[in-house]
Formats: sequence, structure tokens, C-alpha cells
Amino acid sequence: MPASPVPQIPPLADTRSLLKQVIDTVRWEILSGNYPPGMRLKEVELSARLGVSRPLLREAFQRLHFAGLVTVRDRQGARVMQLTPQELSDVLDFQTTMFAFISRLATINGESGDKQRLLDQATQLERRALLDGYGSIREFTAARYRVQHLLHVCTGSYYRVNKRTRFVSEIMHPHLLLPYLSVEQRQASAQRWLSLARLVVQGDADATEACATQINTVIKAAVFAGLGLAIPEGRPTTRQPG
Repeated sequence: MPASPVPQIPPLADTRSLLKQVIDTVRWEILSGNYPPGMRLKEVELSARLGVSRPLLREAFQRLHFAGLVTVRDRQGARVMQLTPQELSDVLDFQTTMFAFISRLATINGESGDKQRLLDQATQLERRALLDGYGSIREFTAARYRVQHLLHVCTGSYYRVNKRTRFVSEIMHPHLLLPYLSVEQRQASAQRWLSLARLVVQGDADATEACATQINTVIKAAVFAGLGLAIPEGRPTTRQPG
């Protein structure tokens, strides 16, 4: 009996890469302020502009929803996330807590080689920032994320387990880039990252955690200053019965 012919299956399009490009494009438009908070992301127009299908765009919206940049509701489509001052304060406070925790873990768990790579990358970030402030905020952000990635690597098994399960996701909001708009802000950020990296290498977990907390305190202040808003003093307390 002759063997059955092998079916000719056309190669699949690299939809994962395309999806990543769509997510990156829309995310950057949001972070750059081109799609302001509260703006409706019109599915038909955006899919035509990007040259992608509407189902793929919807998947991108879901990923951006998970990242905290858009809201997605049935029959209402997607809108850029709009946070009240208190909600924004809560997001930034939680970000501070997580960043301090990760920095402490990196100090305790990091292997010497990983810590040195973190320090080298932070040194490179600082030198380049002081030299020309980076050509664009996007270029600086990419370089800053490389340092941040190495900080996560230093956390050891915590990072590897959660990287595999994709449980940990960066906390995002539409005003994420406000602390880095000027050359001076980018230079100050790079210097803070270098200070943190040095503390990680030195192995002082308490000092590293305090430094990380201070870094995000500065970031929070810059976000609210950039929006022209006062930082909420705190949540109202709930009255107890009786």
C-alpha cells in the first residue's frame, strides 16, 4: 500500500512577533502621551493604521489591560487607563514596596558575577547619561530596563521561577515616563541606579532597601509634579462601629 502523501501545510506567520510589535507600538503611544488617559482606542481605525487584524488588536488590548495601561469592557472597547490621584498614588506606593523587596532580594541572593554585571550596566548607563543624556527618552528607557533586568536576575530563584510562569509583570500606568522627560532627570535617574547597584554589590540589604525606597519616592514626586497635582496625604480611615 503506497504511503500517504505528506500534506503541504503553508508556513505559519510569526504572529507572536507581530503581536509583540503591536503591543509595543500602542504601549509607547500611551506612555509618550499621544494616547492620553481616558482616550478610546478605536479598533477599526487602529487596526487599519497598524495593518493588523482586529482579533490580533483585541489580544494586544488584553495584554495592555493586564499591564495596567488600558481598560477593556464588553461593547465599550478599550480606553487608556485613567487613574484618580489616589489610585495613582496607590500604584506608585505598591511599586515602591515591590522595588524595595526586589532590591533587598538581589542583595541577599545575587551571585557575585550577576552583581558585577549589574554594576557594569549601571555604570554604563550613568556614563552615557552624563555624556549626552541619551538621544531620546525611548533609548534611555531601553537602557534603564537593561539595568532593571539585571537587578531581577540577582534575585536568584525568585526571578527564575516567576520568569518561567510569567507571574510577575511590571507595574505600569500612563504617566510612567514623566520622571525622565528632561536630560537632567535622566542623568539623575542613572546616578540613582548606579548608587543602588553599588549597594547591591556591597551586600548591605538594609541600605539597599532604603535606597530603593528613596528612588521610588523621588519618582512618585516627579510624576505628581509633572501632572501638576498634589500627592494625596493618605486614604481616609474607616470609622469603627460602636
